[in-house]
Amino acid sequence: MQNNNRFILLPRKVFVIYIIATLALFLFGPIKYQHIGIIECIYVCGYMLVFLLMSYYAYSRGVNKAGKKIKMCLRFGKKRIESLDLVKFSILYSVLLYGLLIVQNSSVHGRISFNTFNFFNTMAQSYTDIEYQMTLAGRLVCYTSIFKVLALIGCIYYWKDLKVLYKILTACLVLEIVLNNIFFIGSQKQLVDLFIYVLVAFVANIIRDGFRITRKIKIMLAGIIVVAALVMGSTIAARVSMWETKYNAVGAGLPIGTSLDTDNILYKVLPEFISLPLAFLSGYLSQGYRGLALCMSQPFVPTWGMGFSFKIMNDFAQWFNIPLSTIAVSYPIRMEQTYGIGAYSNWHSIFPWFASDVTFFGALVIVATFIYLWAKTWREVIDTCNLWSLLLFAQLTILVLYIPCNNQIFQTRESIVLTLFIYFGWRLFRGMPRVRSI
Repeated sequence: MQNNNRFILLPRKVFVIYIIATLALFLFGPIKYQHIGIIECIYVCGYMLVFLLMSYYAYSRGVNKAGKKIKMCLRFGKKRIESLDLVKFSILYSVLLYGLLIVQNSSVHGRISFNTFNFFNTMAQSYTDIEYQMTLAGRLVCYTSIFKVLALIGCIYYWKDLKVLYKILTACLVLEIVLNNIFFIGSQKQLVDLFIYVLVAFVANIIRDGFRITRKIKIMLAGIIVVAALVMGSTIAARVSMWETKYNAVGAGLPIGTSLDTDNILYKVLPEFISLPLAFLSGYLSQGYRGLALCMSQPFVPTWGMGFSFKIMNDFAQWFNIPLSTIAVSYPIRMEQTYGIGAYSNWHSIFPWFASDVTFFGALVIVATFIYLWAKTWREVIDTCNLWSLLLFAQLTILVLYIPCNNQIFQTRESIVLTLFIYFGWRLFRGMPRVRSI
């Protein structure tokens, strides 16, 4: 443990820098927001300051909690199933499933073609024009994504323990996920999730094998993150360009009720082919604070446990034949009625969704609790090398990354089911110090 103390606070340092950076983009970035004045900025800054203080404390408590011994183990008959066995099965299952998914999507939307292929333009075309249709493979992906995450994270984490065949299959899985997203979905969300899973597993692997995160590795990781940010911004920019050219939707790439300040120093110092994608990316990361400020101006209306997830809200209305309008009273929805800023097409940060159920103070407590759990699982990864702790840490990293944007892991049925599977797997199988067992 003593040799790994230097890693304990690494996520918290990155988290604090990230929140301050996104808040600075909201206050001083090239995207200017309507309905936002000095008072709203003060409210948001004050709220986020309280959140950072609560998160700082929650993280400190989380990393000071030692991991418990294992509670259960998986068995098949009399054979104990090790983590590595589960990872191998997950790789095989996921490669076959995503292969079937691509085949079925091709039959619905048309075959994949690389003629005049351009990554950004193809992503924009898929995002705009392809209408989502549920296939058998798509339904299986929705309810069994746990195996995909086990395959991606497990292969990288146990890289030296796997045969070459499984490494090749995992590379094929990554390629399948990317191709399916490029040609049939076009959303950067799946690519961001993939990036987080791979990055977290890579860093955890370095720590597990006892290597130091040298300056060279830090520079490499920073470079990868910068490139990923540019790719994400360029994807949004390509989508905007296509909308303007094909549909004459000038300014469609900016969030509703915003404008681009071309005189902003963050925009002017860089060439346009870089500054424009970064401007769109800054809007992606900072618009949630605008939504937070405007939601805070609305009165509290209880949503009885359904306000935090519009997917659960929609499913509940459908299952029990209840008019959606009677239960769709979350803060973002009511804010849209007041200001005309879309509840679903724009970000509002994670807080208004949870606040719809438990007030804005309660939202601080809930999100700080996630930070506590995030820290606790990171401590367990370092202390015990437990796979399930790593899975939950990676999933919560996605939640943390999207704190300024939305409640990301509760937006879709797939992400909700996946998060529940990971959480209960962690509750059952966490612990086992320094061995490869679940």
